[in-house]
Amino acid sequence: MNTLDVFIEKGRRQGIEEAKLQKTETMVRNLIKQSILNDDQIASAIEVTVKYVAEVRRQISDADIR
Repeated sequence: MNTLDVFIEKGRRQGIEEAKLQKTETMVRNLIKQSILNDDQIASAIEVTVKYVAEVRRQISDADIR
């Protein structure tokens, strides 16, 4: 594997990780907007921290205020 291949693979991995993070945030946002589950339940279902869910909820609230 040459240097170019290493950089290509690193970029591919970063892209996959960013896509996973975006998908997780989208799922959290959708569950928050449905108002069926509380933060603990959302965190448990998606396997993220309650703090992460609370931060996404805050971002949604801040966006709604603007």
